Amino acid sequence: HPRIRGGRIVATLKSIPLSQIHVGERLRPIDEEFAEALAANMAEVGLLKPITVRATPAANGGKTPWTLVAGGHRHRGAEINEWAEIEALVVEAGPIDAQLMEVSENIYSNTLTKLDRAVFVLKFREMWEEKHGKIDPKGGRPKKQANDWPVFVAPGKELSERLQERLGFGKSTLKYVTAIGQKLHPALRTALRGTPYEDDQKQLLKLASMPDAEQAGIAAALKFEP
Repeated sequence: HPRIRGGRIVATLKSIPLSQIHVGERLRPIDEEFAEALAANMAEVGLLKPITVRATPAANGGKTPWTLVAGGHRHRGAEINEWAEIEALVVEAGPIDAQLMEVSENIYSNTLTKLDRAVFVLKFREMWEEKHGKIDPKGGRPKKQANDWPVFVAPGKELSERLQERLGFGKSTLKYVTAIGQKLHPALRTALRGTPYEDDQKQLLKLASMPDAEQAGIAAALKFEP
């Protein structure tokens, strides 16, 4: 678990060889065009914000003793620039805490599409519940029981209100975002990336309301569309 001091995770800054960083599967696929634009900016002004990693000494037989937590596009930008090393914040975090950090950083990004926003809000909830127990819809401490309304409970403040404030939408929109994340078929989610529907919440809700078989059929049609 990360060390907490004054409510913050303690981290150290370290320059790490890119070859020693394990990236793994990311919730948000790398947008190569964005990464190339970011790489050009990094080449001109440097890395303005370090990536975040955690120590994983046994990963890949010890060849990659660090695993990326946050900063996938910055990491890819460094690869494009053929940098040997990159500045990184090293945090002491287990797998769940690491995913919470990754999801948190992306949720608060202004570059998320409606589809990615739904994926990250849902993943944040899943990670939160795995760490703290199922969320109590009436507030208070999390309980070991499921609920249908997307209410997140955090010490001193409902996490749902924090998400609404940071992302600029109300409770009803949070409900729609959660519905998209929960009900959209994974194959269709993948097929929609790069299409206009990726940023159309109304259409995403409509698709998410369809039976799984119909969603899978649409995904297959999009995949083989000329």
